[in-house]
Amino acid sequence: MDDAQPVDAVEDPHAACQRQVADVEAKWKRALADYQNREKELAREREDFTKFCTVGLIRDFLPIVDAVGAALRGRPSGDDAAAALPAARSLMGGDVAPPLRIEGVGLEPLHKLCTDFLKRHGVESIGVVGDRVDYLMHEVVGTRTPSSAEASAGKEDGKEAGTILEVVQAGYMMHGRLLRPARVIVAE
Repeated sequence: MDDAQPVDAVEDPHAACQRQVADVEAKWKRALADYQNREKELAREREDFTKFCTVGLIRDFLPIVDAVGAALRGRPSGDDAAAALPAARSLMGGDVAPPLRIEGVGLEPLHKLCTDFLKRHGVESIGVVGDRVDYLMHEVVGTRTPSSAEASAGKEDGKEAGTILEVVQAGYMMHGRLLRPARVIVAE
């Protein structure tokens, strides 16, 4: 009877089975949690994809918005346009036609359509005169001392070094991500 084992040393088959069930249950819970986390990750990826799948198109569209904005800023309007026409005719020998104006069509509505399009797609312009330069969002293309006109216009904050004095090219963000940095000139 030397081969006999004490009763308490024999493993209870019920306890062994319970350990196996607990082990399988723990593995199942981990697998379920991994699956649920992956589902959430895929949902975020799908959301990001739908948000940012147009990034290439938007980037290609930005030079058009810039060109319309530049044309709008560089073009005389109202009384200035009427006054500029006779001067242009005399310089060109009378070969200058009056500006083509179709009711409701012009640069202003086109520019508004462009900016509204960008807003609908989560794009916002960055780079404001008077703000402090943020090197993550702004590309400094030059520095200068603020002019006396800027100082007399009440832009005292414009004298501080690193303050944006001029936006050379607007920058854009899309859903919080930088599409293009604003190109700015800052105070020395």
